[in-house]
Amino acid sequence: MKYTDITNKELEEVVNKYVEYYNGQEEGCWTYETAYTRIHQVMTTNGAKCLVQYDDNGNMTGFVMGYYKQYDDILAYFLEEIVIFDGYQGKGYGSQFLAELEKLVKENGAEHIEFLSVNDEHHMHFYEKAGYYAANNFAIMGKHWENEKCEKAERFQIREVTDPKEKQKIARLILEALTDWFGIPESREEYIVTSADKIFFAAFDGDKPVGFITLTETGKSTAEIHVMGVLKEHHRDGIGRRLFARLKEKAVFQGYEFLQVKTVQMGKYDDYDDTNRFYLSLGFKEFEVFPLLWDEANPCQIYVMAL
Repeated sequence: MKYTDITNKELEEVVNKYVEYYNGQEEGCWTYETAYTRIHQVMTTNGAKCLVQYDDNGNMTGFVMGYYKQYDDILAYFLEEIVIFDGYQGKGYGSQFLAELEKLVKENGAEHIEFLSVNDEHHMHFYEKAGYYAANNFAIMGKHWENEKCEKAERFQIREVTDPKEKQKIARLILEALTDWFGIPESREEYIVTSADKIFFAAFDGDKPVGFITLTETGKSTAEIHVMGVLKEHHRDGIGRRLFARLKEKAVFQGYEFLQVKTVQMGKYDDYDDTNRFYLSLGFKEFEVFPLLWDEANPCQIYVMAL
């Protein structure tokens, strides 16, 4: 077995396997975005220690995430979650992973491991076999507000598209419906054609594409939103934000340090003013305006963001 820290390099695979496992085996309703947020929150906690496990063939078999907690008299490690992926359970991978975690946190000065466990026979047997016990001097307290029932899948699904022809087909469908923003046929066709070799995410309502976003490299450390479009009837459905979230995660995974995007300067057209406000709400900052990059009627505003 091999154990390594979870970094941005492994994060995408961990998130995808997490969603696959919990939605497939536990009837969860995780999306890539919610799973990414959960795992990333733990990874960025002060004192975090998160590991992935690989078998001898280099297959990722599971991961643990947690963090060190300082008390008045001891340093403890809080195990937020241990997951052994489908196909590797019941083969001793979990026991080996737990033993490796204990060894590691002991070496780093921790004297105690604590966690919350599902209170069923299967989980209790697994942990008791490893020497863990239920704490009788603590009770889990909580308060819950009713919300909409968690559905198996959200209406709009975000997926990375890799087939060049499918990329162009989706780009054509969306951009030809957005002539208020992409009204120049030559420019629109260039976006469609060049989307084939770009990193490409699309939003789907069932099988129907309703939006997309593409990423292109502009420098060793910088990438740019090449083009983005969401059908007008789905504006304000949160699709643009979800597309951008996936693109941003991909940019970090690819090792970029900055993102940029171009649009028409604020104050020229109402539709583009909405676009400007959208990018500002995502955290982009004004960088520079190039009055004649496109033409005098469409001064180019460049926004940038550090990743």
